Amino acid sequence: MKKIVFISLFTISNVMFGQFVKKSSNIQEVNVYQNRAQINRIANLSIDAGTTDIVLTGLSTKIDPNSIQVNGKGNFVLMGVNHKIDYLQKNESSEQAKKLQEQIDALVLANKKLENKKRVLVEEKELLLQNRSIGGQQNGVSALELQKIATYFRTQRNEIEELYTQYDQEVLKNNKLYNDLNNQLSQINRNANQPSSSIVVSVSSKSTQNITLNFDYMVYEAGWLPYYDVRAKEGNDKVQLNYKAQIYQNTGIDWENVLVNVSTGNPAQGGNKPSLNPWYLSIYVPYNNQYKKSNAPMYAPQRAARSTDNGVEYEVAETMAMDNLSNYTTISESNLATTFKIALKQNIPSDNQKHTVDIQQFDINASFTHAAVPKLDKDAFLLAQLSGWEEYNLLSGEANVFYDGSFVGKTFVDMQNTTDSLDVSLGRDSKVIISREKIKDYCKTKTIGSNVRKTIGYEIVVRNTKKQEINLILEDQLPISKNSEIVVEMLETSSGVINENTKKISWNLKLKPGETKKIVLKFEVKYPKDKA
Repeated sequence: MKKIVFISLFTISNVMFGQFVKKSSNIQEVNVYQNRAQINRIANLSIDAGTTDIVLTGLSTKIDPNSIQVNGKGNFVLMGVNHKIDYLQKNESSEQAKKLQEQIDALVLANKKLENKKRVLVEEKELLLQNRSIGGQQNGVSALELQKIATYFRTQRNEIEELYTQYDQEVLKNNKLYNDLNNQLSQINRNANQPSSSIVVSVSSKSTQNITLNFDYMVYEAGWLPYYDVRAKEGNDKVQLNYKAQIYQNTGIDWENVLVNVSTGNPAQGGNKPSLNPWYLSIYVPYNNQYKKSNAPMYAPQRAARSTDNGVEYEVAETMAMDNLSNYTTISESNLATTFKIALKQNIPSDNQKHTVDIQQFDINASFTHAAVPKLDKDAFLLAQLSGWEEYNLLSGEANVFYDGSFVGKTFVDMQNTTDSLDVSLGRDSKVIISREKIKDYCKTKTIGSNVRKTIGYEIVVRNTKKQEINLILEDQLPISKNSEIVVEMLETSSGVINENTKKISWNLKLKPGETKKIVLKFEVKYPKDKA
């Protein structure tokens, strides 16, 4: 006869399986991938001789059943593993939610006490007003006594009004905090009372014994995003790069005080090499009116056509066969991924919010240069060109940029880079002054025969007001003609280097402190005057 043992993460009140033993199971470790997470749990329990179904309950419903792995310590045989959803076994509120509820209850009680105090003040004020008759109807009151009585009434009323206002302000303050706590509680509790899942492990034992089960599984709706702090200082040939992970999860189970590892692997991509299917070419003609008078099918999926004055002109179309914490971090590398093991335990609630964890800190060799595209922006931008960055297993992500201790903005660090250096923009440098103006006397339009010749010229002036020499990469461009009747001729570039494909022109300039340089760009556009 089978015996059933329940290993519960939470209190089990509704038992459907007969005899059971309550046990606790805690998350030991979490490996977070880019869009998955692997959970490791451990359970210690006692089993009797025979076959036992061990039901590990209170788990996330976001488990990938194919990823479940179970092993353990003890003299027993593992018979089988199954996964199921428990609609009757609900997830309970977390400890954080319970603490928030306690704060909310305390605020409600405090407000009740304040409202009681306000009612007492109102009654006291009414009593004071009812007894303000002075000396009765017949007897007079001396001026001195009248003054004392007036002072007493004024003092008492002022105290009552001040206390009432004070209590009112405390109530408003409590109400605001109550709303904030309540909203936060709603956010945390959105997974509470939701279905949970369980893993049923069947084992066979020859004797009664204590055993340990280790089980792992992959969960969806969890992952991490890379994030960086880039810190540079003027005169320093290194850039400090703080590598961070923004971890998120919405599995329905909080990860409380657990070891968290971050991996660059991506299990969602799969590990199978893709296979090429045959690639077919055929004629494709869509449905048109001529098919109505024939036996041709209403839909011809492998033919393409377009109507012309002479009938239908066929095109060849391609169709494819359908294919279904930096100081506490150690690095573990494999051929497929890099794992950062964070020694300090973390708390990652199931709130689908990003929780930042420091991974590592690097000092990377850097050279600094300036770059500017005055046609689009008159400012010069300071760039840090990082070398040797490939060895740090970085992923593309957003970065906060700091220069000389000041925040200069956000940028995107693109690690999909095939060049030797990685460029990181450190922001605008106001000490490099650039202007780009048309040369008015040179910009003219003339008609010669059947053509119009338009000459255009720009003068770019760069001035270095810094106290040290700088390198500046300056960029501009020539227009590209897409019509044989339009001809663009370069006239002057001040020794700029031209990319023949893009017609982008670049100048590599060195400017000493206080130095000014001028760049002249001239070109001519010729086109038919009847096209003007």
